[in-house]
Amino acid sequence: MDESSPDVFGIVSATVGGAYQVQSVVAEGGFAVVYRAQHTGFSAPVALKCLKLPQRLDEQRQATFLAQFRAEGELLFQLSSGIPAVVRPVPVDALPAPDGTFVPYMVLEWLEGETLDAYVRRRREEGRAPLTLKKLVRLITPVARALEGAHNFRGPRRM
Repeated sequence: MDESSPDVFGIVSATVGGAYQVQSVVAEGGFAVVYRAQHTGFSAPVALKCLKLPQRLDEQRQATFLAQFRAEGELLFQLSSGIPAVVRPVPVDALPAPDGTFVPYMVLEWLEGETLDAYVRRRREEGRAPLTLKKLVRLITPVARALEGAHNFRGPRRM
C-alpha cells in the first residue's frame, strides 16, 4: 500500500455513491487513483478506482464518457463472471470532486495481498533465495490464463 500518495481528488473521509466510505489512498498511477473504501451496508472493504481525466469535459461529453465507461464496466463484469482471476466490478459512476472536477469511478472487490514486486523485494530483504523458475511460473500462471481468457472472450452475452 502506497499511503504516501496524495489524495488527488480530496475524497478521503467522504462517502461516495451513498455506500462507500473512503478510508485512504492505496496507489496513484498515470490514469487513476485507487482508494480503499468500506461498503457501509456490507461492512466490507472495496477498491475505489477514480480516473484522472486530462481535461475538463462539458456536460454532454461527461455523459458520453460515462456511458462508455459503464460499457467497459459491463464488459469487465462479464469477463469476471467467466474468469475467476479477473477482479469483479461493482458499480460504475461519477462523482464531483470538492473542486467540481468530474471524476468517473469504478468500485471493485477488494483483494488482499501484495504485488509481485513487493513479494520479491521482501524475500530479498529477508535474505531468501530468488524465486525459482518453477515457483515463478506457478505464481504467474493464473495471470497468463486470465489474459488468454480475455483475449478469447467473445463479448457480453445478451439475453
